Amino acid sequence: VVSTQSTGPRKLLPRMTRSLVRSAVKLWIRRRDTVGVERVLDNARQSAVTQRNEPALALVESSHALLVACAHSDLPAADKILTKAVERVDNASASLPPSDELTHARLRVHWNAALYAHWVENDYDRAEEHYRTALSIAPHDLALRVSHARMFIDRGNGKSDYATARRLIKDILVTDPQCVGALTWLAFLVETIDRQHDEAERLYEQALSINPNYDEAQRNYMVFLLDKGRNPERAAELRYQLVLKEKEYVYKRGPA
Repeated sequence: VVSTQSTGPRKLLPRMTRSLVRSAVKLWIRRRDTVGVERVLDNARQSAVTQRNEPALALVESSHALLVACAHSDLPAADKILTKAVERVDNASASLPPSDELTHARLRVHWNAALYAHWVENDYDRAEEHYRTALSIAPHDLALRVSHARMFIDRGNGKSDYATARRLIKDILVTDPQCVGALTWLAFLVETIDRQHDEAERLYEQALSINPNYDEAQRNYMVFLLDKGRNPERAAELRYQLVLKEKEYVYKRGPA
């Protein structure tokens, strides 16, 4: 393990690694280009190994683990890679001087680990552990806070989980009343737990007035309208928008 505080070309690595990982994420989200993502991540991995940069390598490994799980459905391999990435970044945090790069890497690695435990394994206790670590690093990150609140909704272990989710979401909305993710999941709770359908519809519309293309708001709202037999024209509009997105994804992805 080496320090990332040295001078010269090594200073360029943190920015380059972040850029490569962002490029990989965009390729996956926009095109599901598994080969392209693997190529980008491999370039980032080689750069990190060459520079012996442990935080950067851990960041790349955690992103690769999610790809292995989602694109290849190889959960044992993904779990092994992710466990190694978490261990690597935590060891680096304990042994290296503080730096922005190290903080960023540790945040993203634990966030990726939380997402993996949450979405892939449905291991909510493990997810909570990683969410708490990530939140200790970035307590004001709204996307992270929304994802954490969503975990309690997905676990749904009795009234206490829904109450916790509601409290976390309302705390987010105190910070940012325009947070679309928080509005979307508050609407979901109002719809499913409170069964206040008029208020749920108002919240969904509020979320989409801020960001008309927010997938989860579009999808949740469409399902709500169809299930309740409300506003069929609006439901059809939302469905059409989601279908267009799917067609765009297929078009960009190209033939299988």
